[in-house]
Amino acid sequence: MGPEQLATLAAVASILERIGTWPLGMILLVVILGPWLLLFFIARGQEKRFEAVQVMYEDNVKLVKDFRNLSGDQQDLIIANTEAMTALKTAAENNLFCPIVRKSAQQKEISR
Repeated sequence: MGPEQLATLAAVASILERIGTWPLGMILLVVILGPWLLLFFIARGQEKRFEAVQVMYEDNVKLVKDFRNLSGDQQDLIIANTEAMTALKTAAENNLFCPIVRKSAQQKEISR
């Protein structure tokens, strides 16, 4: 070893003696424990998200059950509305007062 290298080592040793080993210890601590702490926080976030999804699905099941009860009570009303809409559709398709429907009906008769 040359005199410059010995002087450098002596300077580094004196710097470490003055500041102590806290910075090196903290760097090692962060390098060793940092990934574990990060994984812990990520895992906790995933658990919270999963719990929120679980509550959402439970609420959806409750909503479906409530809707099933509601629709069972109104089955006659739904059937009546469906029949009325079917009759309305038939009336609209056979409306000969509308010029467009009348024209298409005449073209169908001619093409037959």
